[in-house]
Amino acid sequence: MIASVPCARADVVKGDNWLTDAAGVSSWLVAHPSDVRSNAFSDLKAEFIAGRVKVTWTGEDVGKDSLVYLVSSEEAPGHWAARDWRPEEMTRLSTGFEKVIKVEDLDVPQLYFVKVVQGTTAWESPMRVFQPRQAGMDMPTRLFWPFLEGFEEGLDHWKILSRAAEGNVLRTNGAAKSGMASLQVVLGPKQRPVTVGTTRLRGWQIVKQRATGVRVWLRTASGKGRVRFTLHANAFTPEQAISVAPGEIALNDHWQQVDLLFAQFPPLPLGAVDFFSLEFSGEGAREFQIDNVGLLGPWKAEE
Repeated sequence: MIASVPCARADVVKGDNWLTDAAGVSSWLVAHPSDVRSNAFSDLKAEFIAGRVKVTWTGEDVGKDSLVYLVSSEEAPGHWAARDWRPEEMTRLSTGFEKVIKVEDLDVPQLYFVKVVQGTTAWESPMRVFQPRQAGMDMPTRLFWPFLEGFEEGLDHWKILSRAAEGNVLRTNGAAKSGMASLQVVLGPKQRPVTVGTTRLRGWQIVKQRATGVRVWLRTASGKGRVRFTLHANAFTPEQAISVAPGEIALNDHWQQVDLLFAQFPPLPLGAVDFFSLEFSGEGAREFQIDNVGLLGPWKAEE
């Protein structure tokens, strides 16, 4: 849960504040439970300095063998059940810990908190919110890139919605369309569909960039299979809206580019989209692979 705000700092930073109006539990916090320690993070801050947004924290009581992560998310407060968090290890310096946050849109807030893992113990800060324009930024520090996922950086953005086979867990596979990894989805011998989904598709980005659809590359390891696609808005909440693309796509053991236009889906509020799921099915045991997920829109898409 969101903890009470730590005691005020003397050095108030423009555009950076404790998040006091968050309601509910973040999906990332549920998946990675730990205690919130307000008083340990009174000097945590994000500042726009010399063209970069830098998060710093002294971390005076953190042991040398501890891991310290900055967990950030570019989106207005909300979508707690399906928010897209990016955990990255912070750099340890003589003055404490730091990490640079990249900003794509000046009017989209950056939420962030710090998580410390020390042996079998873990704790984290309350959330903070950084407002790029209020902080004095006049241009982004990262250009928009329609590529969303290549599975080279782990699987934090993905989850299994149904476990059709015992021991079915998310894992990567070295047989990629490009790069070093793809996502492997295993369908058990009982022929029950398996659904996986991701928080990488964000409604704010769809609207601001005028995206028209999503592209994904798919294949089976062997044999044939099928896949169907669903868009979720306000996922896993009482306000959830679900839109299933009509029909299924047949797959085989060759990489196949699948372009899904949002116009193909029954209408839902695109600006509220926060989850995209794929349901795999087939005859008997099957292994599917996913790679190179990206947005389609008014730009030249990479193959």
